[in-house]
Amino acid sequence: MEKVDLLIAPINIVTVNARREEIADGMAAIKNGRFVYVGKNIPGRFESEKVINAEGKYLFPGFVNPHVHLFQALLKGLGRDKALIDWLNASVRKALPKIDAEDALAAATAGCMENLRSGVTTLLDYMYCHGTDLYTLDEAVLDAFETTGIRGYLGRAHTEVKGLGCPVEETEDQYFEILNQLVPKLKTKPRTGLFITPGIIWDHTVEGFEKTREYADKHGVGITMHTIETLEDDVYSQEHFGAATMAFLDAHGVLGPDFLAVHCVQASDEDIRLMAKNDVKVIHCPVANMILASGFAPIKKMKQAGLTIGLATDGAGSNDSQNYLETLKFAALIHKAVERDPAFLPAYEVLEMATIDGAKCMGLEK
Repeated sequence: MEKVDLLIAPINIVTVNARREEIADGMAAIKNGRFVYVGKNIPGRFESEKVINAEGKYLFPGFVNPHVHLFQALLKGLGRDKALIDWLNASVRKALPKIDAEDALAAATAGCMENLRSGVTTLLDYMYCHGTDLYTLDEAVLDAFETTGIRGYLGRAHTEVKGLGCPVEETEDQYFEILNQLVPKLKTKPRTGLFITPGIIWDHTVEGFEKTREYADKHGVGITMHTIETLEDDVYSQEHFGAATMAFLDAHGVLGPDFLAVHCVQASDEDIRLMAKNDVKVIHCPVANMILASGFAPIKKMKQAGLTIGLATDGAGSNDSQNYLETLKFAALIHKAVERDPAFLPAYEVLEMATIDGAKCMGLEK
């Protein structure tokens, strides 16, 4: 009989494995902070001083939230009833010159706790708030990961802040120098990783986007980016790069299986074709898209094209919450209404989007 630190039995287990297997009389054993067994209840296989009788309760895999902005816990309720650009001007852009490391730590800690409280065990923080310092705010986020115990990936972003009154204005060259420091540091942390996160189509030069792909390939890290959230994305891309957003990114080799395209509300059929060709992962943020009236992502077409889709809360500034269960509910409901099909996106598919598909987006499915 193997001794473990915690034994949970009996409990109903929803595995979300490829067979969608459910175990009615299940058992979970934890030792040294890891699950060493999840399966059928086998009396006498394990012993533990701490046993939880969870009869009538359910065990799910942890939810994966692949797009948050933890610093936005400070911005809840600001910029209400405005579309994206006006909301940015009324909230985020006013805050960037003022948020320091102490603020970032408080916000990130609160955001991690709110995620954990609604079942999220893994998140990707898209950190683009560096208006007061280029280093200490990232450290604050990493400290929050460590303190709360969540599996956290730092999405270190570069964003254009000229004209916003920020004490510091990061250049592209500085950005890649900082990534050089973060890669070896985060490889030593067992629950932490790194993503390269260009802010949006207007935050990098052509050379910056090409270097992003080169850097991702060289260091084996993923890329995530706000893409075609509103019509402004393609307008800018056409004016400055001579092509729509996805076509531009495809032409310059930025897209790939490690590219997480966030939002994609305005995705055209051609955009979806390009994403499918490159096995791009889609991150769907239904609550934030509704609050900002960005529209409804064409999830049915994306699923028909075979795209992997993860579910995310987005930041608390455009969501007012980090409640992942709320995101599950809205994802399940709004597309039934959009498609006028009550059978579209049944509960189990939404659960897969929140767990195994989110893990696939982040390269964590194994």
